[in-house]
Formats: sequence, structure tokens, C-alpha cells
Amino acid sequence: MQLDFWKFWGSGASKTTNPSAPAEEPQRRAPTRELAVEAEPMPSTKELADMARAHCMRLGAHRLAARLVVLWNPRLKSTAGLARLKSSEIEMKPLLAA
Repeated sequence: MQLDFWKFWGSGASKTTNPSAPAEEPQRRAPTRELAVEAEPMPSTKELADMARAHCMRLGAHRLAARLVVLWNPRLKSTAGLARLKSSEIEMKPLLAA
């Protein structure tokens, strides 16, 4: 199934017309202001590890829960975190705690 993404971006006209015609710049919507929401402080590494262990225990992964480690990795750029099953590590982006 093919989706017509241009319907949601710009005037709503489909871009399946003459491909040799010069491309039109889609109409861009003005950015909206988001309301500032008071966020709860990020739990500590130990608290995050304890929460992850509790989830593992509930799922019956007792060996994984015993080996689980939570780390902060400043090299993460495009993801919030990584989970590595073989080393039982969860790496998280430090900007989440900011």
C-alpha cells in the first residue's frame, strides 16, 4: 500500500503530476509553541537498574536480572539508549537526565 505523504504536507495535492516540471516548494506550517511541562527528575542509575531488574523478574528472566548493568554513554547521538543482551547492559543517553 502506498501512502500519499504530500496530502499531509502542504496543499494536499498529490505530487504524481509531470516529473519534468520544476518542483514546487511545499507550503510549510508555522511552528507551534509547546507548553513547558514540568518534568520529574530522572531516576539515578541504581534506581533505573532496580526498575529494570524488577521488570526482568516479573517476566521470569532471573539470570538476566542478576547480571543487569545500566550505564550512561555520552557517545549516543541518535538514540535514547541501547540494550545489549549478551553483556546484559543497558546504555542510556546522558541528555535524558538533563
